[in-house]
Amino acid sequence: MRIKNELCHCYVVADNFKNILYRYYLVETSKLINFKDKYVNVVGYGICITSEQVKDEGNILLEEEMIEFISPYKNKVEDLIDKLAKNQVSPVHLIDVVGELCDRWVDDFEKDLNEKYIKYAIA
Repeated sequence: MRIKNELCHCYVVADNFKNILYRYYLVETSKLINFKDKYVNVVGYGICITSEQVKDEGNILLEEEMIEFISPYKNKVEDLIDKLAKNQVSPVHLIDVVGELCDRWVDDFEKDLNEKYIKYAIA
């Protein structure tokens, strides 16, 4: 299951003096994984950026880039989306800008699962 919610957008003027609309989405995805011999539903949050540019004759050029499962912590990803929008990051540059950060945040999933596992084991 994937849910995509637009959090913000901005307009950028391209070299050809045409406006480009960037849209920034929070992507919520869930999937079952095997964790300590039990299947657990994991919810992860990611980012999608789209750009829309009106070309000649009214045609629209669309670009999109998405990174799913950045972190299980929604607020962290929302804060990151806010920074991306304030800096007008395009879909083309999304992976270059946040790739290293995503690598560091991958441990969030294991931390979150361990916290939930301990909570359920105690209950």
